[in-house]
This record gives sequence, C-alpha cells and structure tokens, in this order.
Amino acid sequence: MSITERLKSTTVGQRVAAVAVLVVVVCVAVWLVVAGQQRAARAEAIERYETTLATFSTELAQAKQDATAVQDRLPECREVAQTSAGYVQKHEATCSTVENSLGAILDYPEKPKAVIDDLEAASVDEINAAADELEDKVAHARNMQEIAKGYDADIQSVIDTVRGEYKDKHVREALDEATAAVKAARDEIAKVPAGLIEDWVISELNTKADDLEKFVSDVEARFDEIDYEEAIDTRTSLAGYTGELTTATAELSQMATANSVGGRGFAESYRRDRDQNDATSSQPSANKETAKNSSSSTRSGSNSGRKAPAAAAPAVPTRAQAPAPAPAPAAAPNTGGWVETGDVIVENKTGEGICGDEFGNTWPC
Repeated sequence: MSITERLKSTTVGQRVAAVAVLVVVVCVAVWLVVAGQQRAARAEAIERYETTLATFSTELAQAKQDATAVQDRLPECREVAQTSAGYVQKHEATCSTVENSLGAILDYPEKPKAVIDDLEAASVDEINAAADELEDKVAHARNMQEIAKGYDADIQSVIDTVRGEYKDKHVREALDEATAAVKAARDEIAKVPAGLIEDWVISELNTKADDLEKFVSDVEARFDEIDYEEAIDTRTSLAGYTGELTTATAELSQMATANSVGGRGFAESYRRDRDQNDATSSQPSANKETAKNSSSSTRSGSNSGRKAPAAAAPAVPTRAQAPAPAPAPAAAPNTGGWVETGDVIVENKTGEGICGDEFGNTWPC
C-alpha cells in the first residue's frame, strides 16, 4: 500500500496525533541542541573564568615577590646614598619615592571584586563579565611586575652613581694626597745637608716614598677597573701609607732642625762668650785678675740660674733596630783652653767640660 493510500485510509484524528508527535519530537530535538549549546557555553565560560583567575593570582604573586625584593634593597639604597659626594638628599629622595610606590603593589588585593563566590548561581553572562574583568587585572599585575623592575633599576642607579662618585672623588683625593706626600718627602730629603742625618734614616724615608709612589702608580693603572668594595679598601690603604710617610717626613724635618739650628745656635752663643773672655784677658795685668773673677762669677751665676740639663736627644723615626751609637769622643787632653766637638763647646781647663743645648742649659760633661 502506498503512502497516499495509507493517508486516505486514516482518520483526521489520527493525522492530528501524528503531527503532534512530530512537533514534539522536533521541539525536544531543538531543546536538546540548545541545552547542549548552553551547557557548552557555560562550561567554556567557567573554564575561562577559572583560568583567568588562576593567571591573575600567579601574576599578582610574582609582582609582589618582585616588589618585596626591591623593598629588601631599600636599606642598601639609603646606606649608599649617605656616602654620596654632595648628592645625599637627591639619592635619599629616590629611595623614599621607591618605598612609597611599592606600597601600591604590596597592598594590592589578592581577591578583586570580580571574583564570583557561587559559580553555580551565576549566569553565563555574569561569568563572562567576571572573566573579562579578571583579564584586565592580569594585565595590571603584569604591569606591576614591570613597575617593580623599574624601581629596582632606580635603586641600582643610585648605587652605581654613588659608587662611581666615591671612586672619582674619595679615591682620587687620596691619590692626590699620596702624591703630595711623596713630593714633600723627596723635597725634605733634598734639603738635608750631607752627613747631617744618619744614612739609615734617609734610606728608610726614601723606601717609604718609593713604596707609596709605586702603589699610587698601580692604582692609577687600574683605576677604571676598581669596583666599589675595592675602592673603599684602596682609599683606606692610601690614607694609611700617606700618614706614615707624612709622619716620617715630619720627624726628619725635626731632626734636621735640631741638628742644624739648635745645637749650633748654642755653640755660636758659647763662642761669643769665649771671644769676650779672650778680649778681657788681653787687658793690663792690674785688670786681668778682676776680669777673670768677673767672668767666672758671671758664668757661675748664669749656670745656677738655668734649668737642669735636658737628657733627651732629638726625636728620631721609630725603627726596628736602630744603628749602634757612635763611640763617645775621646776625652780632651787636660791642657786648658776651649775645645769644640760637633755642636758642643767644652771648656777644658781642668779636664772637665761644660756642655749645652739649644735652650741655653749647661752642665758638666
């Protein structure tokens, strides 16, 4: 039987029922398709939301970690800024700006308002809107990472700048002072007459000057390669060596002054007294005894009014093993008159002499 014949044989009611069944089947099929699409869209929205939220949490944690690392460098930033050669306030201001700006990163909320507490109750549109907002938060978190890196670069710039200033200013000043000390030592050595100061004193000062000059030359040759830590050590070493050389130079100057001025000044004074005595002794016999008594009385009174003799010799630079002292001069023959020995004039009338120092003190010797 053909389909047409079958339709003719059915009643109207049967036809209506068949159409109704067909409509229901189509509707169910459509509903199933739509429901499937909705479920897929919802699942996709939830997955996107959850992925974005996890990414945001990761990126924000990284930003805060970077900010914390920068925060840990702030003490170094301030400490180095204090050593700046004239720009302390400027560098400290940079450190403070970084510290204040880091707060915006470290205090950023880890749970933004876009977070949905109940996904089951949220619509697909709400979930998608939250995911969109979280994507913006992810971009912001990544931007905060770049900001933290910028702050770290600011701190490093302060450190590099100040350390460069330290070397260019403080080490350079120490080099100049050392060079001046070497020149002063050489000039002082050149001024000392031959034989006035013992050779070992001159040799020791020359050695100190040579050593410091070589050290300065080595530092100059490596100046561009010296880092901050080495610059601190170099400055300290230069200051120490320069101080030692300056002290040794001053001691040499004192010795030269004492040997060439102090003792000889006393000797010249004693020569004048001797010449006056000789002039007195050349007078007539009637006045000779009076002049002799007067001269003796004058010397005796002068000696009694002066201070006790100073036993200390001129200071000399410290030395591990000083050379053996020169043997004492042989006693002058008991023949009377005056005997000069170095810077001391000895009255040799009785075999005992009168010694003196640059301050005018005299004593038997």
